[in-house]
This record gives sequence, structure tokens and C-alpha cells, in this order.
Amino acid sequence: MAAELFSEFDASACVPRVPFLDRYFTRAYAVDTKDRLDEDTCVLQHSNKMCVICLAPSHPIVTSPCRKVLKVDYKISESTDRTANVVKGKRKRGAQWLNPLSPLCIITCDDGSQYTVYSCIRGSLLEVNDQLTSCPDLVRTKTLMEGYIAVVAPKKAESDTVLAQLKTESEYVGHCKIRAHRVTKT
Repeated sequence: MAAELFSEFDASACVPRVPFLDRYFTRAYAVDTKDRLDEDTCVLQHSNKMCVICLAPSHPIVTSPCRKVLKVDYKISESTDRTANVVKGKRKRGAQWLNPLSPLCIITCDDGSQYTVYSCIRGSLLEVNDQLTSCPDLVRTKTLMEGYIAVVAPKKAESDTVLAQLKTESEYVGHCKIRAHRVTKT
């Protein structure tokens, strides 16, 4: 089934164009996070250095048109609930600290599959998208806008280099082409 999806996959059309995003955000991509093939994440860094975490266009949730998202759960474990994050003041006190492999949420689909979305960058969790608890399919249908997962603020000292460990847009498109070629060969 994956071979069928990627045989028709056009990597140049892999990254949808949204003028607002193109003007104010720099896109970067974390691919195959924790060695989970195709589970890619997009990080949109605003000109003010705040980062928005979304699913990448090649993520299985986005690429499967017949799959529907049933639940986006920000409660990672008994002791970690991302919705309990309370941020106060100019210095964003009380924000949960995230590392690149910190889970942000668990997404459950109607076919029973579950996907854990990771932060991909270091920083303070400023907010999670509460809209996804009532309309979870937004994460699939409006991935880069209303379906964002979280907003993360990197440390000021790291804000200029936060995207350095991630792939640029052109590297991501190249990675998608290579991945599509590998899948069609098998």
C-alpha cells in the first residue's frame, strides 16, 4: 500500500504553498523522528523566533486521504499533561521545558493507528492547540494553519541555531524523493 502511495508521489508538490507562511515563517523539517519512517514533523519559525510545530506534508496522517483522526491527546503519561501548561508573564514562567525528543501529543486514527508527535526542538512550551481536542481532524486537513500542534519558544541564545539540526525545505523535498524512489523499488 505504501508503494502505491509513493508511486504517485510528487516530491516537488510535497510542500504546499501558503503566502502568509512563506512571508513570515521559515520552514524546517524533522524526518523519521526516533527512527519512525515517514513520521515527519514541520517546524515553522516566525521572524520573532517563536516556533510552531505541525505535521509535515509527508506524515502518514496527512498522506492517507481515507484515514480520519479521532483524538489528539496531550496527556502523554500520568505525570505529563501538556494542557496543564500554564505560562505567565513576559518571561513565560511556568512553561514546560521540551527537548527534541519530548512527546507533545499522541494522535489516534480511526484505523486504530497511533502516532506520537515529538517537539523536535529545545524550548519552552507556550501553548498547545486546544482546538484539536474538539476538532481533531484539523491536524490532518489544515495541517499548517489551524491544525498546528504546539507553539514553542527556544532560548534566546539558541533561537538562531534552532533549525540547524533540522532539514531545510529543499533538503526535505530531496529526502521525500529518495524515500519515494526507495519505496517504488521494493
